[in-house]
Amino acid sequence: MKKELNIGGSIIYALMGRQCRAVYKEQEIDDYSKNPLIEALPKIYTMKEVAELLFNLPKLREGDCDKPPEIRLHIVEQIRNFMQPLPLHLKIEFEISLLIRRGYVGRNPLSPFYARQFAVGVKNILDHDLDESGKNLIGNRSTANCYTVMGISGIGKTTAVEKILLMYPQVIVHTNYQRGEYSLGYLKQIVWIKIECPFNSKRKSLCQNFFRVVDQILQQNYFDKFVKSRSTEEELIDDMAHICALHCVGVLVIDEIQRMKPGESGQEMIDFFVELSNKLGIPILYIGTYKAATLFNKLMANGRRAEGNGATFLDPMIKGEEWELFINKLWELQLTKERVVLSEEIKDTFYELTMGITDYIVKLFIKSQQHAIAFGQEKLSSRLIRTVAQNNMKFAQPVIQALRAGDKQAIIKYSDLKADWVDVNEYIKALGDRLDIYGKGELEHKRAMNQVKNHINFDNLVEIAMNLGLNDDEAIRVVSEVMESNIAMDNIVEVRKRVASIVLQMQDSEVKDSNTSKGKKSKGKKNIHYSGNDDIRLIMQKALEKDRAIEEALREVGIIKPFNEFIS
Repeated sequence: MKKELNIGGSIIYALMGRQCRAVYKEQEIDDYSKNPLIEALPKIYTMKEVAELLFNLPKLREGDCDKPPEIRLHIVEQIRNFMQPLPLHLKIEFEISLLIRRGYVGRNPLSPFYARQFAVGVKNILDHDLDESGKNLIGNRSTANCYTVMGISGIGKTTAVEKILLMYPQVIVHTNYQRGEYSLGYLKQIVWIKIECPFNSKRKSLCQNFFRVVDQILQQNYFDKFVKSRSTEEELIDDMAHICALHCVGVLVIDEIQRMKPGESGQEMIDFFVELSNKLGIPILYIGTYKAATLFNKLMANGRRAEGNGATFLDPMIKGEEWELFINKLWELQLTKERVVLSEEIKDTFYELTMGITDYIVKLFIKSQQHAIAFGQEKLSSRLIRTVAQNNMKFAQPVIQALRAGDKQAIIKYSDLKADWVDVNEYIKALGDRLDIYGKGELEHKRAMNQVKNHINFDNLVEIAMNLGLNDDEAIRVVSEVMESNIAMDNIVEVRKRVASIVLQMQDSEVKDSNTSKGKKSKGKKNIHYSGNDDIRLIMQKALEKDRAIEEALREVGIIKPFNEFIS
């Protein structure tokens, strides 16, 4: 449930979840045992359970299609809640589950660190740097991480995260925890809290939003207690951090992160989030559009846990299994008197008019049905769907047209529409295999990374050829010929073997020519003189003779490194 709040004339919405009393469960994972914050959480869901909990197909009663148009126009609106779980949703749920549980490992309220942080003061902890081992002022090491969900507007980022959060209780009330010698008194644990980044990018406004939302959740008066006319930004930040620690916030979700400005105010906001995570152990989940790309690049340089669990990038669906699953399941919700079979023509029409953006797909389906019902047509068709899109999706048309045409200039105009892999490259490199990309962006990212990979491999191969004895021009020529051949970059091991083989053949030919010019006949194998057993030419020749992987032989002596070391 969302509740509307008015803060200084600005309207924000608080996501409200369920509250319950703690029921403790035995844990199968040692790190999670004897920790009431974790034991009171729901069990770790299986992927099947996640899919079942997220799936939302509005039920149509028998006879709904025969009801008066006025009634059906309202019934159709229920389709807005439609959700077909996809692999990306399972991934996000896993990351949130991990964020909450791992974050609590270092914040057990039964630990002396819990009381000590308030005795020393949260402000003092924030003001002091971590020591060399990553411990804060009171000697506690954070187990919190951060996670990012980024993608274009309308792709369902916020909807997915909110539905997953609502699978977990928002507040758990602990009254008398007892596990052997361990005990805990009264505690209101906030498992998750979601707030939006303010339009003005000011930390003071963020703190005010936070206190209002917490007050709604816990029915407290923290806003009146902490937000005074003379309260400074620094004081509000310390108070917000204190409340996060006091109520053991499991994950702080910051939505609309692209509102942070790239300048000083945005950097200060990022620094604050990183301190919450690094020094107080509060996990952070960021949600934003691609406008936030430059901010996230800066985030990678802030603190040892800034990259955390990684990121999930969401892009429009491409035609494939997920698209078929989504559109087929949605099509079941027809409320026109005449039901139409979902043809390839209709599917192609939907894709052309929405370019795989889930929000647009659902809205177009709803509006098309309402048009058919209101005007007595009672039947969906490609022609009707096109008419509805033209009349009811005028604001979305420029975006759709830019995506459809692949117009780079138009896409740049809508800076939250598409990831510029050049801008987010540092973020991507740092995340490595902790980055998941879904939809069209997956293909573009692969192409971008292949270009980086090819460039790195080219330089690496040239270096190998020069180590074998070629000069700059010869090495570049040989490597260029190999990379332009059919081998290309499909198998870097084979490419290295090919380069080494060509270089050795060139040297063999030079030796033979030299011997011939001296009137000597070369018989049998060539006789190349090596400087020692660590001579790269000897190493590579032996590898070729034994049909051994050159990459492995060169890695053993430290001449080449894995690809990920070059881009880290």
